[in-house]
Parts: sequence; C-alpha cells; structure tokens
Amino acid sequence: TVLWVAYLLGLLAAGTLMALYGRSLYERHIKDEWLVDQGGEGDVTSIAEAIARARDGATIRIAPGTYAESLRLDRPLHLRPAAQDSPPLIEPATGPCIELAGVGGSIAGLRLMAPAPSDPADPPVPCIVASGRGGMVENNYVGSASGPAILVRSGADPVVRGNTIEDAVGPGIAVTSGATGEITGNTIGSVAGSAVVVSGGASPVVADNTIEDSGSVLYAEGARGRFERNRIGASTASAIQVTSGAA
Repeated sequence: TVLWVAYLLGLLAAGTLMALYGRSLYERHIKDEWLVDQGGEGDVTSIAEAIARARDGATIRIAPGTYAESLRLDRPLHLRPAAQDSPPLIEPATGPCIELAGVGGSIAGLRLMAPAPSDPADPPVPCIVASGRGGMVENNYVGSASGPAILVRSGADPVVRGNTIEDAVGPGIAVTSGATGEITGNTIGSVAGSAVVVSGGASPVVADNTIEDSGSVLYAEGARGRFERNRIGASTASAIQVTSGAA
C-alpha cells in the first residue's frame, strides 16, 4: 500500500511538473498571440507581463482600458488593440509610454499619452522612443504633456507612419543622434512646440505629412535627409527653418 501511494504521488508530481514546464515551453516557443485584459478575462492583466512572457514575433492584443505602464520592447513583439473601434490608452504616471529598443518591434492602433516630468526643471518626457532597428510605429494617437510625442534617436531607423499627434506640448516628432528611417503620412496638429525637429546628424525621409496649427519644421545641427510632399498650414512660427549646419 505504501509503495502504491508513493507511486501515485510520483505520478502526480510528474504531471504537475509537465503541466508547468509544458506551459512555459508552449508560451515561449509556440503561442503567437496574447490577450491583455485588466479585468482578468485575458491571458494576463498587464502589458509588461505579456512582453516578458511572449515569444519573439508574437502579437500582444490589448483590451480597452487605461494602462498606467511605462513599457520597453527589446524584442520583436507587436502591440495591437484587441478591439479596433476601442483602442486602449497607455498613460504612465512617470517615464515614456514605450521604448522600441530591440530589433523589429511594432506598435499600431493604440492611444498613448506621456506625462509631464514630476519636477518642471527636469527634461521633457517623450511618449514613444525609437532607439532600436527596424521598428514600426503606425496608426497611433500620440501625445505628451511635455514632448516630444515621438522621439527617434541613437541611430534608429523606424517607419513612423499614419500616426495622429494632437494637442502635444511638442515637439511633435524629433529625430536625432544619427537616426534615419521614414516619417511618412502622419498628421500633426495643435502642437505648441516645433512640429518636426531633425538634428544631431540625423537623416530621415520626411514625406507626405500634414502639419496644421503647429510650430516650425526645424533642421539643425548637421541634419540631412529628404523633406518632400508635406503640407504645412497655419504655422504658428516660420513654416520651415534650416540652420546650424544642416544640409
């Protein structure tokens, strides 16, 4: 009887281990779609947990709601709304909304708003930061209480396409530190600061954007690249400024 009980306990322990490790292997190597729902109806309740557990290449769908999370994508993961007609809002209390720091990650169809710094003397807080390679920022609604709404830096080369930037303190989009990439088809409106800033030797393609009721497009500090087929209306400063060694 003792041996039979021990045998059953061994089977139970083995089954538990298989369930635990089997689930972990499934999540890391097979599961290609996650659902984040704060109400507990999804796979996880926070976006950060999904990012930590998902395999490379997985899509993370986010249920409607406000998520007070500052996120970092350092792997090729893809954030999407669970409901196209009700995108979630990512609005951290401190820090950027999200940083694309790895290779090939993407954000599409979300609403994002960055806070003002806790100390007014501190640097402004960007909402989306692209610092990795091959990223995609597409069809989002982006703002920042201090700006820039989207910051591309550190040699990054993202495609920033079809986003709406409104009522931001500004700048709307800043490309710096040798970054390249494509800034195309975005709508920038009612931005208090510069609508677009290209500086620090950056050389992006800035094309087919619509800029309304916002500050200048500014090329400075050795900036290069192409600026073409953009529409600028009702600028609150000089529409385009090229200065400080920009080409």
